[in-house]
Amino acid sequence: MPLEKPIQTIRKAIKGTAENAAEKESLEKPTSRHFEQTLSLYKQIRDESPEMLEKLITVTAKAKELKDELGPSLDRTFRKVWSELNEKYKNEIITKVEKLEDENLISQEYKRKLVTITGKIFNKISEEFRNDPRIIVAFTEKEELLEKAITFSTSGALELFDIPGLV
Repeated sequence: MPLEKPIQTIRKAIKGTAENAAEKESLEKPTSRHFEQTLSLYKQIRDESPEMLEKLITVTAKAKELKDELGPSLDRTFRKVWSELNEKYKNEIITKVEKLEDENLISQEYKRKLVTITGKIFNKISEEFRNDPRIIVAFTEKEELLEKAITFSTSGALELFDIPGLV
């Protein structure tokens, strides 16, 4: 599936990835080093799987658009609460994936079950997320944007499972 507006999409994905790297270092803006690391990472992924890189670029560009739409304050709140809930359910995910691996399934069946397990856990996270007081306050009168962000956070991750040869 070719990228729509490939140059704009790739630029957006690279910028988003570099910004995330800078944020992990508590920097306001990415430096040339962050962009170089991003390009290096993308080249490495391309060498391993061009399909994975294309999907990653598409999802990362969408994430960058959403982050810009949320703005710094809502984005920070959203990601903080989302990360906390993902951490809370991390052991449940690990346990279920380990059980799934013990089943010795063929690739497609494994991928199907993995998507189902992940989807169910994302549903739990999403419900708890919507009821978190910080989210309720931050997204008052911005419910459509909240739903858009939740939908992207769950479907974007699940989209990455749909890569030939990934599992």
